[in-house]
Amino acid sequence: MNKMIARMICLMLALIMTLCAAMPVLAEGDTGSETATDADSLADALGLTDEERELLTELDPSEKVHIEDGDLSISAELGQGWRNVLLLGNDARSLEGNGRTDTIIIASINQQTGQIKLTSILRDTEVNIPGKKNKYKINTAFRFGGPNLAMKTVNECFGMNISEYAVVNLAGFADIIDAIGGIEMDVTYDEMKHVNNILGYYREDAKQNGAYKGKDFSDLETYGENTHLTGQQALAYSRIRKLDTEYRRTERQREVLTAIGNKLSKQSTFDLFGTALHLWGSIRTNISFFDVVGLGMKAADALSGGIEQLRIPADGTFKSGMFDGKWVIRADLDENTELLHNFIYGDEDAE
Repeated sequence: MNKMIARMICLMLALIMTLCAAMPVLAEGDTGSETATDADSLADALGLTDEERELLTELDPSEKVHIEDGDLSISAELGQGWRNVLLLGNDARSLEGNGRTDTIIIASINQQTGQIKLTSILRDTEVNIPGKKNKYKINTAFRFGGPNLAMKTVNECFGMNISEYAVVNLAGFADIIDAIGGIEMDVTYDEMKHVNNILGYYREDAKQNGAYKGKDFSDLETYGENTHLTGQQALAYSRIRKLDTEYRRTERQREVLTAIGNKLSKQSTFDLFGTALHLWGSIRTNISFFDVVGLGMKAADALSGGIEQLRIPADGTFKSGMFDGKWVIRADLDENTELLHNFIYGDEDAE
């Protein structure tokens, strides 16, 4: 029983942890300030837009929005059979910081069966953010007001009932993969080249950043099926941006998640508990550790049977391009709300 509990804790936490893998900026390090030159170099290396570069700077306090726990715009008419948790990948340097959330996923867990459904929200979706006059990309809600504003924004845009969250940043992600002995992935030649380009930048940055001491930024020297990746190589693989599409990038996240789950399933009880402790220290959440244990135990059978997934906005419900000087996704939120509710609740949509 102890081994099963430990494995389920790790699998649930790995699910949360892996969601940060696609974040394109701010590697692990101390929380001290960095010079404009360092920020520009980082932005150049990662191919950031002017808009993304601006988000590397601190937000003016006057722009922040404070949302109380009891003001999350929860839709009470939704069925109670599913528990919805907002999973956020934060690009801030520290776990307590509020950067962009390049990864936004609604994790829906069936309260009876433990079945899991994941809904990814495209980060560039243009929405109204509570407390702001203009429209913004949905990934800036967390920057303006932390997890509460992110939850309120998703609830208002998609008629959801989310009051729980988990936030992950990049700190410790690679270390956790190393702690389980790395992972095996199918890697193409072009992907290998992009991984090594990213690792090359971090090797240069490591010469000036003491926080990188002891980190392994060795190039990936092979490619093909079941290629072994270290923590930093897996992180670089998850960050590939310029090779193909945004959709393929999110697929890589799911592939990393699967690889972590496969590796965890083979660990001993002792190693599993150690991994769980590593994971828990890298997560900011309002869900208790014991609650995660309960969710993990419920999800045991469901995880083995696979996880259903949805992406919104769905194909055919949005237009993307330059609008008012910004590249955004303009979607039919009503249509996507209906798709989301049907995906999660099906025939038990409302009570």
